[in-house]
Amino acid sequence: MHYGHNMAINMALGFLFLGSGAFTLSRTPFAVAALMCALYPVFPADPNDNRFHLQALRHFWVMAIETRLVQARDIDTGEFVQVDVILNKTQNVRTPVLLNEDVESLELKNERYYPVSLKLCKGKIVSNKNNNKSGQK
Repeated sequence: MHYGHNMAINMALGFLFLGSGAFTLSRTPFAVAALMCALYPVFPADPNDNRFHLQALRHFWVMAIETRLVQARDIDTGEFVQVDVILNKTQNVRTPVLLNEDVESLELKNERYYPVSLKLCKGKIVSNKNNNKSGQK
């Protein structure tokens, strides 16, 4: 087994456990192009072999990852807390939770914390509506 096989196996294991499961690979055209550059089919025979592919291009996979982990944090203590969250106005889940690309809205309704409603488009926040009517902090 030469250096290229070892490198390919380590990259595959790294993709499998991205950020301890908090990250995933994006499906955007830019992300696919970055992965194509990073996973060019010719792997080097030794660490100094740059005949077919620059070693720096192997790190382009970083531009293809995105986070989908939602965690709630108590602002006073700084600790992560478990709260109930409503996804797409129908599905109740408890944080921490991994979101998929189909989630369009996320609502936090809890008697201990202020209610928050987020509208999402392709995993990105497009609208942040704080439901706190009293103006208190």
